[in-house]
Amino acid sequence: MIKINYYTGKYQSALPQSEIHIRSHVLIHESADAREYDDFNRVLKNQGLELGDFIKYFPRKKMNQYALSKIYED
Repeated sequence: MIKINYYTGKYQSALPQSEIHIRSHVLIHESADAREYDDFNRVLKNQGLELGDFIKYFPRKKMNQYALSKIYED
């Protein structure tokens, strides 16, 4: 499970990235750090992935869970 909450620098484009699998799920905090979110989205797009279907909301954690999906271009 990938968590996007506060800024860790883990998804900076300058750092080598490990492959993120299409079956991975992502937890994103309601008020996640924009830099971490943007870095993560950039890595997803480079690997041909995007945030897909909403799975579940966790009220105590204030986080949403999403599944990853492939980018489909017309």
